[in-house]
Amino acid sequence: MSEVALKAEYRDIVGKRSSKKLRRLGKIPAIYYSHGNEAVPLAVDRKEFHAVATGEVSIVDLQFEDGKRMPGVIREIQWDPVTLEPVHVDFLGVTYGEAMEVDVHIHLTGTPVGVKEQGGVLQFLTRTVTIEVMPKDIPDHIEVDVSHLKVHDTLTVADLDQSTYKIVDDPDTVIASVVPARVEAEAEPAEAEEEAEPEVVGKAKKEEEEGEKEG
Repeated sequence: MSEVALKAEYRDIVGKRSSKKLRRLGKIPAIYYSHGNEAVPLAVDRKEFHAVATGEVSIVDLQFEDGKRMPGVIREIQWDPVTLEPVHVDFLGVTYGEAMEVDVHIHLTGTPVGVKEQGGVLQFLTRTVTIEVMPKDIPDHIEVDVSHLKVHDTLTVADLDQSTYKIVDDPDTVIASVVPARVEAEAEPAEAEEEAEPEVVGKAKKEEEEGEKEG
């Protein structure tokens, strides 16, 4: 588990107007939550935060000018849909020696035998899981070898190693599976056939009505 330092400053004023002003100054409004304590509004530099937010789980050591330090993990990032820039960050406080819940990315390794030898297609369905873990044991990501998967095989949460943490998600949650390639190829003609059916029915009805008029 990596730990990175990030300078932070307290926010005395909160609200939309204050947040907009901070963003114009190149800063991101944020908030720090910790168990049993009041939430702390703060702000971090946008450029420095970009260097920290790599997508992997890291303990962020928030450092203030008064010497105070608050360790935490990035719980949520809100993004601007147009500029794709972060507009708000939630930090979850870390208490060393106390278990916590964090979301961790899953990395798949290897090429399934069902893809190499059987012409199947690998489907990566669940890319993050929530784990309960001690701060010192938070993994950067969870690496899973899928090379043994054959066509029709599935990998679920229950298959993951949980020796240093507990996965909170449903054990039956499917992470990855290998499906036959022909399933995708046959899907399109079936859909086209279903769409064409109403047209045939409509045509027959029209011919029937015309026949009644002639009669």
